[in-house]
Amino acid sequence: MTSLADTVNVNDYMESVYDMHFPQPATTQDILKALHTLMRGYHPDEIYVPQTEGDKVAFNPDAKILLVDDNKVNQLVALGLLEELGLDADVANNGLEAIKTVENAGNAPYEIILMDCQMPEMDGYEATRELKSGKYGENVAKIPIVAMTANAMEGDKEKCFASGMDDYISKPIDPQRLEQVLRKYLLTS
Repeated sequence: MTSLADTVNVNDYMESVYDMHFPQPATTQDILKALHTLMRGYHPDEIYVPQTEGDKVAFNPDAKILLVDDNKVNQLVALGLLEELGLDADVANNGLEAIKTVENAGNAPYEIILMDCQMPEMDGYEATRELKSGKYGENVAKIPIVAMTANAMEGDKEKCFASGMDDYISKPIDPQRLEQVLRKYLLTS
């Protein structure tokens, strides 16, 4: 991270041992770009281009989203990506917290749940089966649950669907895939 007054040529940073740089104070876009570079690797021909205001989908900023993940870094990345889309989410750290949070939502249920699969206390598969069981009401059973998992093994996607999840996003999260899934479940024709 450099100061705004730093006048070193950008190419000097890119040719050094650093993977990237950005000025302080850092913006959300700077941090997301840094995380993107670290998670995907730097490829000079693949330039990260943030969306402009005109490209954004008009999501309802009051959409009720629940993010369920035990990893604080994953939470920050997902919340940052949602923020870029004009959205916010409540956070639960595991499946048990997710169920309690959904129960406490009462008559204003969540519109979508973004669910990690591997978590302590209760994993995403078990939490999904519980929420989809119907014992918390028909409105809860109908909430779309999207798996967000780093598992890329043969059969993991099928395991998500078998537990009742409605969709699947692999980690690291592709911002375009996240937006595509949110469009599918949050936008009505």
